[in-house]
Amino acid sequence: MKMNSKIWILGVLLLGILAGGCRVRELLSYGLMQGKGQLKVLQGAEPIDYWLKKGDLDGRKKDKLRLIEEIRNFAFDSLGLSRNKNYTKMYNDEENPALWVVSASAPFALEPVTWTFPFIGTFSYKGFFDKEKALELVNQLESTGMDVSLRTVGGWSTLGWFRDPVMASMLRRSEGDLANLIIHELCHSTIFVKNDTELNENIATFVGDKGAEEFLRHRFGAESEELQNYRNGKEDYEKFSLYWLEQAQHLDSVYSTMEHLPKKEKLALKDQSIQGMVDGLKEVPFLKPARYENYFDELPNNNFFINFRRYRAKQSLFEEDFQNEFEGELRAIISYWKKMY
Repeated sequence: MKMNSKIWILGVLLLGILAGGCRVRELLSYGLMQGKGQLKVLQGAEPIDYWLKKGDLDGRKKDKLRLIEEIRNFAFDSLGLSRNKNYTKMYNDEENPALWVVSASAPFALEPVTWTFPFIGTFSYKGFFDKEKALELVNQLESTGMDVSLRTVGGWSTLGWFRDPVMASMLRRSEGDLANLIIHELCHSTIFVKNDTELNENIATFVGDKGAEEFLRHRFGAESEELQNYRNGKEDYEKFSLYWLEQAQHLDSVYSTMEHLPKKEKLALKDQSIQGMVDGLKEVPFLKPARYENYFDELPNNNFFINFRRYRAKQSLFEEDFQNEFEGELRAIISYWKKMY
C-alpha cells in the first residue's frame, strides 16, 4: 500500500501542475483529500476470505459475500464485462458511511452544476470522504441560491484506477438489488464516456437492471421467488421513474413561464407545482403502493428530477435498440458499447 500511496500523491501533484492557473490549489487540496479518503478505504479493506472466516458476520451476510463472487463471475463470463479484481475485498462501513456526494442545480431550471477535473472529465456531482468538507460545499452552494442535495453512497466505481471494495452496507440488500449494484458498478469500469455523466449512468443502469435479472434466472431459476420479487420491484420502480421523468418535462414548462416573475412568486409557484406532483403519485398503479406511500420527508428539489434524467432518461431508447437491433441479447449490446466507447 505504501507504493500505491506514493503513486496516488504523485498523480495528484501532476494533475495540479497540468491544470495550471488559479485552480491549482483547489485541485491539489481536493485531490489530496480524496486520495487520503480512498487510501483509508483501500487500506481498511480485507479479502473476502478473511470476512468469511471471521466470526462477527452472521450467516446471511456471509452468504451475500459468496453471492457477490458468483455475480462477478457471471458479469465477466456471461455478460462480457471487463475482468478485474473489484469486489474481492470488503470495507466495513456499517458504523460510518464512507462517501458523501453533493449535487446542485440552478433554482429555476433543471440545469446541474458541474465540476471538471483533468484527465477524467466533467461530472454533475462531487464526492467527499470527509462529511464536514461536503457540508462546507453544501453551505457554499446554498448561499448562492442553488438547489443542493447531499447523500451517502454504499458503492462507487473508480473506473479501474483502484480495486473497488465491497462495502459492508451493501450486504443489507436483497439478492436482486445486490446483483444490480455490482453489475452496474462493474459496467462503469468497462464502459466510460468522458464528459457525459448521463450516458454513462444510463448505460450502467440498463446493464445493471437487465444483468441482475439474467443472473437471478441463472442462479435461482426462472420460477424462483428471488427473480419474481426482483421483477415486481423493478416493475414498480419503472412506473415510479417514468412518472418523475414526465414530471420533469412538466417542471421544465413551468420554469419557462417564470422568467419575468419576482423571486418570491417563482418560489411559491415552484413549491406549488412540485407539491402537486408529489400528490399525483398516489394515482400511479403500483403493484405494491406501500413502497412509495411515505417516500418524501420534504418536497424534492431540482436535483431529484435531474437525478432521474441522469440515470433513466435513455432507458426506453436503449430498450428499443436492445429488442430490435440486438434481439434481446445483453452480451451483444454490451459488446457494441465497448467498441463504441
